[in-house]
Amino acid sequence: MSPFAAGCAICGTDLQAARAELAAKRARRPQLPDLRPSDDAIRIGVSVLAALFAPLMGALLTGYFAYDADRDGRVRTRNLMILLLGFSLVGVFAYARVWGGVFFGL
Repeated sequence: MSPFAAGCAICGTDLQAARAELAAKRARRPQLPDLRPSDDAIRIGVSVLAALFAPLMGALLTGYFAYDADRDGRVRTRNLMILLLGFSLVGVFAYARVWGGVFFGL
């Protein structure tokens, strides 16, 4: 190591010792667990919310997510998305049955 990198030119602090002390402090600090949800968990959450509150959009989203999961070989996610697709299609037809009769006399 060069003499210029070993210490501070202004205050004379030993930088190697300061770096070692900082590394020791970081090693003692507790690390928080990584709580980031997976991509599938986010897709499932969005699909459930869309199927409940906006069935038509939920049907479109879950259909695309099922296609994407099938393409990537994620069988359990695909099957869950197909189940949610059926649930949102039931919501679409129930919504059309209730409100279609009000507006169109069906």
